[in-house]
Amino acid sequence: MLGTLSYPTVWQNHLTESLLCNILLNISGNLLNDVLKVKWLYRYSKFLLNVYHFCTIKKLKNLS
Repeated sequence: MLGTLSYPTVWQNHLTESLLCNILLNISGNLLNDVLKVKWLYRYSKFLLNVYHFCTIKKLKNLS
């Protein structure tokens, strides 16, 4: 009887471990995606800012 009780417990522990691993992998993947999006937005905003400064300098040179 004790042997039959231990198998479901081991099986439940394995399922719980698998579920926790999947949850942690999912969270880490989501965090990585968010970091990459922020990095992309930062680079894109820097690019737009540089374009804005370039256009502003060009306008000022054309005015003089």
